[in-house]
Formats: sequence, structure tokens, C-alpha cells
Amino acid sequence: MGFVEREVVGAVNRVYVHTDKMISREDMIYYQYENSEVARCCGRLKGSSLKLLGESEKIFKDDGPHGLLYKVNPEKIDSKKLEGFLGVVLINVRKVFAVEGNYLKALSASGEYSLEQCLGSEGVNLYRKKMMNWKVACIFI
Repeated sequence: MGFVEREVVGAVNRVYVHTDKMISREDMIYYQYENSEVARCCGRLKGSSLKLLGESEKIFKDDGPHGLLYKVNPEKIDSKKLEGFLGVVLINVRKVFAVEGNYLKALSASGEYSLEQCLGSEGVNLYRKKMMNWKVACIFI
């Protein structure tokens, strides 16, 4: 899991994925985007659409910086859907459902879990809930 963000440099749009997991070419990436100022889910990308750039200094976990930074092939994504929006990224989930604003539910090989994105004093928090326990999964600063 992680985040997708859009960066505009001059007339060039760039889209980046920050995640705590190494992504393979075969992985399916689901990303949240914005439509009429409402969070929507989900766009899909294959792992082959991403290029690993190195470590992400924007993903933090309990033990400090812990993330990877990928650049998305601009031909594979509509970057206008990400204008001014920081979306959640899910990797290799079987299904994403029950989308309400910044709240998602996903079904993965290890079971069902919920994700909630909210603002905190240190940045954007991504909480993961499994079996009734909410835990900060990662923080984007």
C-alpha cells in the first residue's frame, strides 16, 4: 500500500507512486483518483507501467523512512484525475469495495481489511484495520 501523487513541472505532468513494497512487472496496482472533487476508486495499472527511481523520503513507518519511489509511464495514466489530489495505492488486492470518501475496503489473499486516509499533524496518515484493530500503516509527508 502507499500513495499516488501528481507533480507538475512547467508543462510536464509526472505521476509518482510511493509504496512500502517492491512492485514487480506482473503486479496489479489499484489507485484512488479524484472525480468532481470526490475521491473515486479505482484506476488500475500493471507493474510494468512503473519505473523504480529509488527510495521515497515521503513514506514513514514506525522505524523511520521506509518506502520506494516509482514513476508512472505518462501514457498509462490520466494525470488530470490526480490534480491536487493524493490518492491511496493498493497492490495485488483481489477486490476493492465500499468506497466512501477516503475510506476503502479491500480483499486480499490474507483476508479483508479497511483503509482510511486522514490528515495528521505530521502529514497524511494511512490507517489499516484488520480484525477490529486500527493501526497506522504509513505516513506521507
